[in-house]
Amino acid sequence: TDHHKSGQSSIAGLIDASLVLRHSIHMNSIRNPASSSKYDYHMYALVHKTKAASCAPALERAGFTILLVEPPLSAKDIRGDELRKKIHREVCCGADEFIKLYAYTHMSHHPLVVHLDIDFLFQKPMDDIFDVMLWNENSSGDPTVLEATKARIEREDDTDPWPSDIQAMMVRDYHSSFGQGRKSGFQAGFWVLKPSQTHYNKLIEIIREGNYTGGFGRDNGWGGLGYGGFVGAMAMQGLVAYYYDVFVPGTWVELNNCRHNSVSASIFKNGKCKSGRPHCEDCRFTPVANITSIHYTACRKPWTCIATKTSDPNNSFPRKYSIPVDIVDYDHCMELQAVWHDMRADLENKLYALTKDERIAGGQKGTYNQQFFRGHCSEDQSKGYLSIAGGVEEILQRIPDLYSTTT
Repeated sequence: TDHHKSGQSSIAGLIDASLVLRHSIHMNSIRNPASSSKYDYHMYALVHKTKAASCAPALERAGFTILLVEPPLSAKDIRGDELRKKIHREVCCGADEFIKLYAYTHMSHHPLVVHLDIDFLFQKPMDDIFDVMLWNENSSGDPTVLEATKARIEREDDTDPWPSDIQAMMVRDYHSSFGQGRKSGFQAGFWVLKPSQTHYNKLIEIIREGNYTGGFGRDNGWGGLGYGGFVGAMAMQGLVAYYYDVFVPGTWVELNNCRHNSVSASIFKNGKCKSGRPHCEDCRFTPVANITSIHYTACRKPWTCIATKTSDPNNSFPRKYSIPVDIVDYDHCMELQAVWHDMRADLENKLYALTKDERIAGGQKGTYNQQFFRGHCSEDQSKGYLSIAGGVEEILQRIPDLYSTTT
């Protein structure tokens, strides 16, 4: 919404984010033969019935099946005092964020669900991940093929044993963790899972019990085991890490956080990897071509047109409206911005080929930092963002027609 705690969201921006996300998924699916993917997709949007229902029509027009939901529980349902009294303060959305848990139950007719935040983009297909997770369902395959497929999946630690039945793949949020042997949360913007009523029920009961210790020590957070104090700890980022580590260990795979769900921010403290491993990739310098999926958080939202460094002596914008160069590499971030705007430009080009509507060019006439924003920004900050097709409804309504056949 316009009041998202990041300060970087607007209704117009979120509409375009949903369109570009969907386009990136389409371009990396079987519907685009150039992708070489064999997997199709169906788009769903979990929409808060009370607080975000006004967003539903735009998402539906973008091709999402709308699932209007209320959170599975509220703060008053939590028995533990610490969590019940403070969950409303948690980034991003307090107890409302638990609607993400419906990914386990509301799409259960699909073998796999990929849950994403809307500020996300795919550069490559995820066929290897899907193949490995579905291997038990396709167990007649050649075991040597399975091993070769596993070897292509970029994990955080290639020496970790592979689960026999993979229930989920995800990344940890090392950037927001304390390091020095402390627990790291789950990065809640990306999550590949097998639907499961059992996992859902267990997670809801953990929340309801509310066994959460306040503070920032090693015995804080969920279960008093250190899953607390970092960004999102009381909500999904802490809960999911606690659940998969403590209750169902050995059922999930940790993917390389520089290649999947890449935030592209520092994961070091005092020169050491926050993961506790002796060596780790510096996500700030991972070649962009090697990244499968991008999560626009530390590098800011592409529709905010932010290109001003926090270190710029002439910068009058607050930190959250600037590129935080103390934790990211500016050039790398701006290269990632260009990836999003290139994907949007590809959508616009295909939309023009379909409609021949000259008004589409209205969203491409910006001159601010064109090398990054590709004509979609007229000045720094959200007020400079030019919407797809100028936001003209009759043009936007044609976008689903782009996906009715292969690209």
